[in-house]
Amino acid sequence: MERVIAYENLRGLVYSPFYIGLAEGLFEQAGVELLASLSPSGEETLAGAAAGRVEIAWGGPMRVMRDHDRNTNSNLVCFGLAVQRDPFLIIGAEPDPDFTIANLPTRRLAVATEAPTPWLLLQEDVRRLGFDPTSIELTDPVNPIDALEGLANSRFDYVLAFEPWGSKAEFEGTGSVLSVGARRGPLAFTSFYGSRDFVIKRPTAVSALLRGLSLSLARINSMESEEAASKVKAWFQEFDEPLLAAAISRYQRLNIWPSDTKITVDGFVRLKSALISGGFIQSDTAYDRVIVEI
Repeated sequence: MERVIAYENLRGLVYSPFYIGLAEGLFEQAGVELLASLSPSGEETLAGAAAGRVEIAWGGPMRVMRDHDRNTNSNLVCFGLAVQRDPFLIIGAEPDPDFTIANLPTRRLAVATEAPTPWLLLQEDVRRLGFDPTSIELTDPVNPIDALEGLANSRFDYVLAFEPWGSKAEFEGTGSVLSVGARRGPLAFTSFYGSRDFVIKRPTAVSALLRGLSLSLARINSMESEEAASKVKAWFQEFDEPLLAAAISRYQRLNIWPSDTKITVDGFVRLKSALISGGFIQSDTAYDRVIVEI
């Protein structure tokens, strides 16, 4: 049995395949004991993987792209796609069937996460419509609870958040999901990443991780949302299972989680274009420099 020490980038329902895999022993079934702990920050997730404090992490390939952008000798690589679409939602105070991204300029938007990727993706959508993203009155980041309170008391017009906050707003009648980033299409949102040395020196562990992830993805995509909620509840004690089930069901309908762990060129390029247009990275980093196909 291989043993791999990992960082969980942040606690998020979008990472449910990993939680399901851990809860049901699917990684062990695939031949690897995955020992995961919650990273204290997104910066430490990448730094810890680069320095060897952990062997791998799961999180956004955007941080690996930025490391390559800043360091031509970066040894970090991504493998194993776990989230194939943008999981973030735009929440408004009231239902609005006519809402589009074109509604955002001149309005007040709270970004309810410390992760930079959701806003970087959204700002590019705004650019592609011909608007200036700086015309949006942006508050970033905001604690999700504070963001929804601000929406309810009209301090914000919209909130950008991931599940279960969209479902929570709808459950409580304080907000409505107006738009979903998943409809943007294929995107390399979440993967494993680690040093190229790890991938080269421990191919058996890497193969087992990918098998375990495949098993976990198959489960989250096929199981009833209520059962999935009961499995991930240990990671989300603050939320009731019916709320978690509703949130997971939305993500299942949106095809957030892939059936194939291959990181596609299309998904990689879509993410990279948003990072470049948002000024997060400057260089057009090649796919095969960042992504390892196994």
